[in-house]
Amino acid sequence: MLASGTLLVAALTCLSVMIIMSVWRQRRMLEKMPPGPTPLPFIGNLLELDTEKFRDSLLKIREQYGPVFTIHVGPRPAVVLWGYDAVKEALIDQAEEFSGRGQQGFFDWFFKGYGEDDSRGGRIRPGRCVSAGSMLFEMFHSVMKHLPGSHHQAYKEMQGLEDFVARKVEQNQRTLDPNSPRDFIDSFLIRMQQ
Repeated sequence: MLASGTLLVAALTCLSVMIIMSVWRQRRMLEKMPPGPTPLPFIGNLLELDTEKFRDSLLKIREQYGPVFTIHVGPRPAVVLWGYDAVKEALIDQAEEFSGRGQQGFFDWFFKGYGEDDSRGGRIRPGRCVSAGSMLFEMFHSVMKHLPGSHHQAYKEMQGLEDFVARKVEQNQRTLDPNSPRDFIDSFLIRMQQ
């Protein structure tokens, strides 16, 4: 009985600390963002956004905060640009501040931030897909990566593939003949030596 009470107090304390840290982090981040409705911890502004009438929900927020505002989808902020003038100012007049992409929790975790280079020298996350599971992981990746699920199996498969390629590269390095490349890995290793 005493152990379960202690466990309950510890769990409630951890939950309280997580909520306080989330609120504190959101407050610091909100200072740098355009105005918008105050987000709730963990779920952001999801209660204010009607998925059936999403445009109407955003229009209502725009009427209150202007053509540039911030909403939070889960814990992630999203700056909404409403109208030609707002988009032009952001993408042309302030292009440097609005260039690039936001973080993608699942793809950063799964691919460890690697992908193909895009035209600006950044990374493109391969394999983007939209599903309920990936959207849920995107919103709550800091929690979801610790919960059981199929995303861990995919990560294990990726680790297995990564280990296989590393072993193959190591094997090719030991037996490399620059005059007679056997495969793409040999060609790549020869090119790296030049």
